[in-house]
Amino acid sequence: MKKHNIISFIFIIISINLFCQNDLFYYYYKGEKQYLELDLTKINITTSKDYRFENFNNSLIKEVKTPNKQTSPSTRFGEVRLTSKVSQSNYEQIVKAFKDKENIIAVHSNFITPSKKEIGMSSYFYVKLKNPSDFAKLCEIAKQKNVLIIEQNKFMPLWYTLQCTKATLENTMVVANYFFETGLFASSSPDFLSDDIICTNDPDFSLLWGLNNSTNLNIDINSCSAWGVSQGDNITVAVLDQGVELTHVDLNSNISNLSYDSESNSSPSQLFGEHGTHCAGIVGAIKDNMIQVVGVAPNSTLMSVSNSLLATPNSRIKRADGINWAWMNGADVISNSWGSAVQYDVIDDAIENALVNGMGGKGTVIVFASGNAYGAVSYPANSNPDIITVGAIDRTGIRASFSNYGTELDIVAPGVDILSTVPTNATAYMSGTSMACPHIAGVAALILSKDPNLTVQEVSDIIGTTANKIGGYNYQTSSDRPNGTWNNEMGYGLVDAYAALLATCATFNFNNQTVTTNTSINGCKIVVENVLVSNGANLNIDAEKETLININFEVQLGSSLSIY
Repeated sequence: MKKHNIISFIFIIISINLFCQNDLFYYYYKGEKQYLELDLTKINITTSKDYRFENFNNSLIKEVKTPNKQTSPSTRFGEVRLTSKVSQSNYEQIVKAFKDKENIIAVHSNFITPSKKEIGMSSYFYVKLKNPSDFAKLCEIAKQKNVLIIEQNKFMPLWYTLQCTKATLENTMVVANYFFETGLFASSSPDFLSDDIICTNDPDFSLLWGLNNSTNLNIDINSCSAWGVSQGDNITVAVLDQGVELTHVDLNSNISNLSYDSESNSSPSQLFGEHGTHCAGIVGAIKDNMIQVVGVAPNSTLMSVSNSLLATPNSRIKRADGINWAWMNGADVISNSWGSAVQYDVIDDAIENALVNGMGGKGTVIVFASGNAYGAVSYPANSNPDIITVGAIDRTGIRASFSNYGTELDIVAPGVDILSTVPTNATAYMSGTSMACPHIAGVAALILSKDPNLTVQEVSDIIGTTANKIGGYNYQTSSDRPNGTWNNEMGYGLVDAYAALLATCATFNFNNQTVTTNTSINGCKIVVENVLVSNGANLNIDAEKETLININFEVQLGSSLSIY
């Protein structure tokens, strides 16, 4: 039997009270202190991915909620709720008890704003340079405080995201305040976690359990957190189906100006049924328009590729035509919620064309539903190992009874009682692996929006390695499944959009810099261009995956470059 970690708390009197005054808690906004009240009823904890909180012998702790949401590929986020508002000394002792546990990475206090809103705090904070040349100062103080420089904002290059680590002595707010109080930076503020607005204003969002499951907290794709990182901008998802209602009120502004009817070899796309519009809404229904629902990748572009999907003459080769037209016209992802009772070389060739030649040779991501035959994965989902094959689960995290499974299954997604768009500006519920498939197509769009340079294989690997092992199934290591433990009914598990985005390696561009003091750069992929290292300085580059040094890079005599 697996042993569970038991947290016990020994209350001792300590001489330093970190929480003795409310005016200790503040952050800076436009250079002015904004005061907060410590919330003495909650604590947030970042733990290792597999850590469990089964047993407590402290009467002050009411519960520990571990909603199985990853904050990175290797960590999870939990909330400790206390029985009531405790004293500040008791609160401090509980915080210390958690901090002292080796497998707890970080402990974060909660706060109450002057308007009585509850907010949490993460390990991230944001710093704005006064000038681009101040990056060396940022590196120097980051090293001094044991914090990581995560990335430079691609839209506002003076802004940087930093993160506290287990080696950081103070909490996020104290560290963020320190950066500002040095006077070296234009702004610095912690990343607060606030639920004072819902993550979307679409009125039927509460009915979309696949995006945000209020009944079973573990069983959704973690969309709200994911949307804080990516919403699918600049990515085109082709929906090869019975056509999409191009004027639907909750889809129209996301519809591509390119569409294709494979039956007639013409444009615009025809409607042969409601199935395609339903799948399109799952991928990319508009967010925050106060209308109906929202899609997984709400800023993605939807390309309608229509086919009757019926037993009509030449239907199969026309489906192949649809796949080829989609990738040749810029589809990053093709969502396929259909199958065929007979296998066809012509369909296989079209799929191979897209996987190999799409997106300038990186490949177009091909996603297929596993099928609804209560048995083995159907064709074409089983035809090519580079296809992402998707099964369906219900809202409790169990494989849907109809969902095909077996050796070709890669991942599962919500597929029972899914509300989405249908023709005549309406919505309706449908069930099937057809509904699960566009969830994965949407997640692929979120990933590619964060890093459009990824290959088909890299997107598939990210989705697999970050999946949530739900449902009590027996996930095991397999030689032909390199992305973690796998189960023939669940694949790698339930897709976790947020964890997938955290695992997506963003590129850090270090460009147009003159380095005159010792400087360290940390990141996943680091691209260096037009950089001069002089004045005896050392430029230290520590990239998780790769470092690319382009043109105009010079290290003068007496200076040095270190790459790890």
